[in-house]
Amino acid sequence: TKSTLSFTGRTEVWSTTLELFMQRPFFGWGTGSSTEVYAQLIGDGWLGWNVTTAHNLWLQSLLEHGIVGAGLLVVTAVSLAVACRRRPLPTRDAILIWLFLNSMTETLVQYPGLPLVMLAASAGMLTHPRPRDISAIYADDPDPPRAGRAPDPALA
Repeated sequence: TKSTLSFTGRTEVWSTTLELFMQRPFFGWGTGSSTEVYAQLIGDGWLGWNVTTAHNLWLQSLLEHGIVGAGLLVVTAVSLAVACRRRPLPTRDAILIWLFLNSMTETLVQYPGLPLVMLAASAGMLTHPRPRDISAIYADDPDPPRAGRAPDPALA
């Protein structure tokens, strides 16, 4: 159906969002302005329902913050991807992959408090020190500790 092919109207919202972004490309329309921008410039109910967000985090960022703000979002996303690559943590990485995929069809900033939680989590992941290389600690030890080996009773 037409609704399915347009991701329930999202493709129309996305194209309109890009048109609005082009009107103010550098700094956007302002934080939280999307509801008013859609209502004033397009009209309430233009798709049969009131549009309040772009339903895409990346386009929402372009609309509200322009190239400058979206650029900061991209830098943050790339920094997180590099941190994940350098120090894989399966649970964290799965959450970030889900958030990235979800951001393609939703705007997570519409949920109160989530942006602050994401910012705090991102800062924590980027500033957390990397684990030490255990092999360097035991480089001179002829018999370094290994998983499954009983501790030496003489050292107890």
